[in-house]
Amino acid sequence: MGLLSKLFGGSTKTDLPAMMRDGALLIDARSPPEFQGGSIEGAINLPHDIIGTKISTIESDKNRPIVIYCQSGGRSAMAVHALKKAGYTHVENGGAIEALTRQLEQHHG
Repeated sequence: MGLLSKLFGGSTKTDLPAMMRDGALLIDARSPPEFQGGSIEGAINLPHDIIGTKISTIESDKNRPIVIYCQSGGRSAMAVHALKKAGYTHVENGGAIEALTRQLEQHHG
């Protein structure tokens, strides 16, 4: 189960709501039609297959905290890998949109 959590998000070590309160960039790694169908407030859409080449146009600070989510956690895991390969240092897989939404709602307020 630990390997699946690592691959598909649901990190228990990182406080994602705190990262977001502290100004982390929130990225939705799903396709534009999925994003248009509903996303987490404040997220920007950078699909996993282009994130490695487009991130510098959105965020040039490679030390800024970034949280990435998708539908199930698989594409966000690929996006995390691409950003780390591009030199971004503080990137976390937020996992599935529904799970991250619940986590944020539980820690809101």
